[in-house]
Amino acid sequence: MINRIIERARFEIASAKLRLIHPDLYSQIKKLVGVMADGYQLLRVPMKKNLDLLYYLNKYRPGNIIELGSGTTSATFNYYAQRTQCRVLTLESHLEWFNLLRTSVDFKENNYKYMLANVKYGDGWSMFDWHHNQTDFLYLDGPPVDRTYSYNYDVIEMLEHGIRPKVIIFDVRRETVKKTMDYIRKNSLPYQIGKSVSGDRRHTILELINPPTS
Repeated sequence: MINRIIERARFEIASAKLRLIHPDLYSQIKKLVGVMADGYQLLRVPMKKNLDLLYYLNKYRPGNIIELGSGTTSATFNYYAQRTQCRVLTLESHLEWFNLLRTSVDFKENNYKYMLANVKYGDGWSMFDWHHNQTDFLYLDGPPVDRTYSYNYDVIEMLEHGIRPKVIIFDVRRETVKKTMDYIRKNSLPYQIGKSVSGDRRHTILELINPPTS
């Protein structure tokens, strides 16, 4: 019971903080929550998630972001892109969800691409062709996990193609984290677990060790 009270307080504080410091983003997320499905009925949950995401964006200062799976975080990436020279590519595999976000978020077209993607199935699933694509910040939040395909192998495919983002962030998806970490250890790739912001239990952060400065 005490843990629940503490967790609820964290969510409420994050929501109030986002509303105070980033009112435009708060209003955008609140609007999205109003039109999204059942999983987003609790407003305080996405507010905490997106406040944490802003922390990571300000910490790592990426210039080229790829987001796999859209949602309220897409509004945060768009908010960040409008205030920096950052380029963002968001891929979504669900047509209805894609149309909902496209009509609800005013994406900055100059440096934000929001695209519909096909899902590829194998042992798990992936949604992106990694040939000729680079990123320094990968955010993994899709496609939705189901019982048949319990993990996303996009990150492993990306690493197989020699792409080394400075940071990879997983939104929950524990099975995907486990398989990715197994691959990293097996191939001795230079990644380490990064430190999460206080109270963030959703995200797992992988940091590139000694990334290039340019």
